[in-house]
Amino acid sequence: MTTGTDRAGILVFLIIVGVFLAVSLAVYTMTGAMGIEDRWENAVGISGNNATEPGSLFSIEGDPFLYFLILGILGAGAGILYWKSKD
Repeated sequence: MTTGTDRAGILVFLIIVGVFLAVSLAVYTMTGAMGIEDRWENAVGISGNNATEPGSLFSIEGDPFLYFLILGILGAGAGILYWKSKD
């Protein structure tokens, strides 16, 4: 049976998750599909011959699946830590 303190802790945790989700979506909306290297190259006027190939393992910028995958992993990790700390 959950007590009032447990419910308050769960509520605070869900609020924190909601804030991080909102911030993550806002950042993705602001940055869009163009990676930081592409924005930098356009700003300074250089060509991107040595840039990381799109779709490679190290190029997560602009890929919504990888954004949500990493966000999900972080959220799951936070949830596991929260439930483990209750014991």
